[in-house]
Amino acid sequence: MAPNSKVMFAAAVLVIAGMAGMTAPFAAEEEGFEDPGAAGAGPFITGEIKGAPKVMGHRGFLIVRSPQRWEQIREALAGLGWKDPANNPLAQPDFSRDLVVGAFACGDGTPFHCHWVASNVKESEVRFLLTCPQVTTDEEAPEWPFASWIFAFATVPKAERVKASLAHFSPAGTIADSWNMWTETFDGPWSDVVDGLSAVITPKERRIKAGADIPMDFKLVFQVVKSFSWEHPGNWRVSTFVWDGKYSKGYRNSAYLVVTPDGNSRLLRKPEQRQWDKNAPQLIEITPERSYVLPKWFEGQTTQSLKELGLDTSKPGVYRITGVYMETGGPGQTSDGKKVEIWGGNIASATVEVEATE
Repeated sequence: MAPNSKVMFAAAVLVIAGMAGMTAPFAAEEEGFEDPGAAGAGPFITGEIKGAPKVMGHRGFLIVRSPQRWEQIREALAGLGWKDPANNPLAQPDFSRDLVVGAFACGDGTPFHCHWVASNVKESEVRFLLTCPQVTTDEEAPEWPFASWIFAFATVPKAERVKASLAHFSPAGTIADSWNMWTETFDGPWSDVVDGLSAVITPKERRIKAGADIPMDFKLVFQVVKSFSWEHPGNWRVSTFVWDGKYSKGYRNSAYLVVTPDGNSRLLRKPEQRQWDKNAPQLIEITPERSYVLPKWFEGQTTQSLKELGLDTSKPGVYRITGVYMETGGPGQTSDGKKVEIWGGNIASATVEVEATE
């Protein structure tokens, strides 16, 4: 196969307990790391869904920090036709102790079968191992939107930083010989990354008076999506396109998942508007140098009001807020006639806390 091929034949074999004596990846050899073994640590689930890339993205990692977000993801998968396995080991993860990390890619072949985890108090690392599916990297290929969406979710211990990678593992070698196809490190405000896009929310105030509004900025940031190490940079995705609701006065593609002080949760989202008062949404290009702050659904403002979306902050305590951005991808065309691929996926920001006081 040519070095710059758009199709990569990579990995997926079930790692059995007898492989636990194999050499562990480098991270496990660092001082302070706990190596649970090559067979993987903690429960995980895996699967394959046809036609999911348009609404979940082509490839990426998801970092799930709360039962509310996990339930939302499970509902999204169920809506695509996936059924929970019998006695799902991830039906109720212990989020007081663990995180759920998801990895997925478009391809044609065997779903993920195993993962490997190492952790210490500073960092948890999860490596999803594959053997033998066909992973498509050319987003302009006609079969791309119809490719199978292969995925896995695994638990990892909570840590200050989470490193996730998708690795090619050859049954003829050892886990130490595996090489990473994609890797992301998550810390601070960073959370899910799908096809290069992440979401960051920032409250205007971290403390408010009970009953007051919580103004919020919702920003989309992009990083260059590199395919495989031997491919020419010309094949890398260097920007992405999303729909802008600034002039549409009603287009919605964002929401806020809020856990109130009493432990209840709500998904705050603008009601669906079937008739447009103004112009249709426009395409916006996001690059590593140019992020995009979502508008407040009408021209001239960007700070969004959670009170206008229905949040009642009259109860004192801590409100835990996660931004969710959802779109359906596919081919599109800019105002100057350029044909582009529109981003599609379901990503969440890191969770921020706002305290309401008496």
